[in-house]
Amino acid sequence: MSVQFHDLAGQVRGLLECDAVVQVVGCPERNLRHPLLDRLAVSDYRVAGSDGAGDGAALLEHERVRALCDLALQTGRWQSLSLLVDVYMWQSIAVLPLDRPAGVLGLLVCASAREAAFASGEQHLLQQYAPVIAQRLEQDIEHECPSPLALNESSAEESERAQHEFISLVGHEVRAPLAAIKGYAALLQAYGSASVAEGARIPADAATMSPALERAYLAHIIEQTRYLEVLMSDLLDVSRIHTGRLALRPTSVNVALLCQRVTQLMQDRVEQQCPGRYMLRCALPPRVPLLRADPDRLQQVLTNLLDNAVKYSPGGGVIDVTVSVPLKRIVRITVSDGGLGIPAAQQSQLFKPFSRLHLTSAPDIQGAGLGLYVCRKLIEAMHGAIGISSREGAGTSVSVTLPIP
Repeated sequence: MSVQFHDLAGQVRGLLECDAVVQVVGCPERNLRHPLLDRLAVSDYRVAGSDGAGDGAALLEHERVRALCDLALQTGRWQSLSLLVDVYMWQSIAVLPLDRPAGVLGLLVCASAREAAFASGEQHLLQQYAPVIAQRLEQDIEHECPSPLALNESSAEESERAQHEFISLVGHEVRAPLAAIKGYAALLQAYGSASVAEGARIPADAATMSPALERAYLAHIIEQTRYLEVLMSDLLDVSRIHTGRLALRPTSVNVALLCQRVTQLMQDRVEQQCPGRYMLRCALPPRVPLLRADPDRLQQVLTNLLDNAVKYSPGGGVIDVTVSVPLKRIVRITVSDGGLGIPAAQQSQLFKPFSRLHLTSAPDIQGAGLGLYVCRKLIEAMHGAIGISSREGAGTSVSVTLPIP
């Protein structure tokens, strides 16, 4: 299959903390199937992606698993089985249809070695997330297999399509964290300590939530909320840039102190989320001249660069913020990491709006592709420049240069 699907299976496996997830495209029922499946020439079930132990294709060949898939399609609802010891020693199997308004695109098949692993809580969480997964799957197929009519669009139609793509992208980027927040909040409401204390009715097949799990769910909610705040801020900045309303408040800025403060703030944040995984360092020369710039906007740029460095270094490591004065009239701030790196073919697109990295090593990293574009516009408005140096698999360095008044 030629379509490059997002790593949805890996996301779902992390969400449910199960042992394997298989992403399936196809729908044997003609009256239920999505028209896009005809572009893929897919009729029966076919594996589009998998994550975890076992062979996804072999799992689909098992008679009871296929029967469960058929039942999920016919009912349009979550279906599960337990004690499947003859299927790779899995104790629990769950299937959820991926449905869009135009029809069914496929299924998610989840497997666990634990007995009764998929209770009502897991079902509720995945059903909250399923519309996001189905929409992304639909977008993947449309992107890779465009309609023949789309090849003959006029410029006006192309402009209109671009606007629709913008709305769709923003809608998708907002919907994914909202679904996660809603799902985790529902679990806390149903099984958290507050519900137990208030005497809420707990389903018979559900255990009460441990304090550690409760804290983990709250941390997920806070992180997704923070992502939404950053996204909304970037969208507002893009609007101001396009309408010429991007206003700066220049003043005298001590770059050394600003870099130290932002680096420490980011270190405290990542240490709270991932203890011991990252070390953020700030290196300063003996003397750094004062700059004439907007300190809030400069902090926004530096925070964005550090956030990217952490995001694209999933294995952790050292992230350096280095301030230098290479010329008498220039101050340079460089953020360097030893993370995934960026393929050379994608580097020229990074500072354009809605340009998103496509990394096979980390396909599920969130982002709307606005952060670096906003950074470039802010630095240019302060009469500076921004550039990038990266090698795939060997880390990335982003440098900002600003003039000394």
